[in-house]
Amino acid sequence: MIVAGVIISNVSFVAAGLVLFKLIHKITGNLKESLIAVYVFCWNPASIFFSACYTESLYALITFFGMYTLEQQPFSRTNQILSAIIFSFAFMTRSNGFLNVGYIGFALLVETVMKKHKGRVTHFAVDGTLVVKVKAFLYRHSYI
Repeated sequence: MIVAGVIISNVSFVAAGLVLFKLIHKITGNLKESLIAVYVFCWNPASIFFSACYTESLYALITFFGMYTLEQQPFSRTNQILSAIIFSFAFMTRSNGFLNVGYIGFALLVETVMKKHKGRVTHFAVDGTLVVKVKAFLYRHSYI
């Protein structure tokens, strides 16, 4: 059982590094900055927790994937909802995953400033509660 946890953690750590590389490359378009970001992620002093039987590497993978999904088309309502669902899985992995709602809020704030849309606060409230609702739904069904 412990070996399976360590394997899942290490596979998640490697996948998180790959998703982080794609995310940084999508944002900056610079290969060197993408590699530096992955090196810093892999060689930080807390990386021992990424290879142990903890949820940190799975949380990092899901969070980076949610950010990458949101970054594909940040003004797309479908991507905002999809990233909210992905962030809800990060919330199920670790309780501080609720803070990932801020990424969606930032994307909506940028969209509001750039396009001057009205009603984006409502979308943020819907996406923010979606993160909590998915976790509550899955918890509810796990007890049934």
